[in-house]
Amino acid sequence: MVVYYAFQDAIKEVIRTKGIILTTIGNLFLSGFTFFMLHLALFFYFIRQGMLWEVEHNIEEAQFNTPYLLPIAIFTYSSMIITGILFIMSLLNMKKNIKLFSLTQKEEHHTMLLLGQTPRMIQLFVAFQLLIFSIFILSMGSIIGFSAFNYAILHTAQSGLFEETILSYQLNLLIPIVLPILGIISLFLTSFITKKPE
Repeated sequence: MVVYYAFQDAIKEVIRTKGIILTTIGNLFLSGFTFFMLHLALFFYFIRQGMLWEVEHNIEEAQFNTPYLLPIAIFTYSSMIITGILFIMSLLNMKKNIKLFSLTQKEEHHTMLLLGQTPRMIQLFVAFQLLIFSIFILSMGSIIGFSAFNYAILHTAQSGLFEETILSYQLNLLIPIVLPILGIISLFLTSFITKKPE
């Protein structure tokens, strides 16, 4: 029951934190761009796998596709690396923002201590704030990134470029769903385990 009230208070605290709107916009931009790059990496991977299949099974296509395999591989792995870097930056940025917000709440934390709250509960309160903030940012960022990618890819298909490839592309939802969940869990656990009680 105490945990439930800590979670409820954390939601209220995140909403009324000074500067939360600008911080949210900045984090959404970074998160959205991260997920756009993730979808781009998955798309390039799909193209590369298709070309490899053609090279193995079709002699005529092999002669046509072979020169393009290296550039596509470079695009694929570069976008994967960029996605990884952006995702880590996004997580660290959210953690830093909540840490800065918690510094502005020190007086409130001292009041909570005087009212009988344990340092562990205050630590959990801050971890809940990070959990709430990261759930919102990563879920909205995922939607923004997918929408931007979908718009770009449909616009490209309408122009006639790579139309067959784009129409045959099937979105793999596993990675775009699992990645934010892992990020949220890691943020919550690292915040709760590593942060020393005040």
